[in-house]
Amino acid sequence: MSDYLNGRMIELRIGCCGGADKVQIYSELGFDYIEPPVVSVVEDESYDLLGKNTEQFNLKPEVFNCFLPGSLPIVGPDVDQVAICKYLNHVLPRIESLGGKIVVFGSGKARKIPQGFPQETAEKQLFIFLDMVAEAAGDKVRIVIEPLCQKQSNLLNQVAETRDVCKKIGWRVGLLADLFHMAQEEEPLDNLVPVSQLGHIHLPFPEEPFSTADFLHILKSRGYKKRVSLEDNGGVLGRTSSEKHKEVLAQALACIRSLS
Repeated sequence: MSDYLNGRMIELRIGCCGGADKVQIYSELGFDYIEPPVVSVVEDESYDLLGKNTEQFNLKPEVFNCFLPGSLPIVGPDVDQVAICKYLNHVLPRIESLGGKIVVFGSGKARKIPQGFPQETAEKQLFIFLDMVAEAAGDKVRIVIEPLCQKQSNLLNQVAETRDVCKKIGWRVGLLADLFHMAQEEEPLDNLVPVSQLGHIHLPFPEEPFSTADFLHILKSRGYKKRVSLEDNGGVLGRTSSEKHKEVLAQALACIRSLS
């Protein structure tokens, strides 16, 4: 997947989800950026380590994921707006300072509607949170909502319904599409269109259960030119000896580049 500027080919940016301890490996393999969890910037020690490693190995954390801890729910009877606001005002400036551009709002536990809690009330709470986070992020960092399969959350499971939420708030937050979750939900890949509305992409390691080639073909043919992060939701590395991890990562990256 490429474009041209002044005769020079511009390729899609491909990153990998992982922490500060993986920066050197991802840099050596040729990933364009790293996507660490937001917890990496909460404590001073881990924040400093991430900054040190990404600077040393010249691999920016352009995207962050796992936005909210499960202990900070945004729906249900235990929502603490003051605590949420304090958290946002702590992590977002740190993310920006490290070069972060995108923050992925997956956070299945934090947005899970408790059993018996009114759906309508939870949806109102969701919009309150989205307004709050859009305000806190401003124009420095872009928040994108990640649709999660029902095994991980019972609120916003598909790209199509999440797109509708983004529209309702005037696209003050963006939309992510994740092939793993789309496959789990058996959501049609046609729901990726229009790809111009997608702010970020997650891809599982290419393997038989996932329509990686078809997924990337839709993005490519429709003009998607943003970031794609490799994420091991399928558990490939967990089934592989640690000595083989770098080799498997290299193969996955090569496969994605060949398809894009």
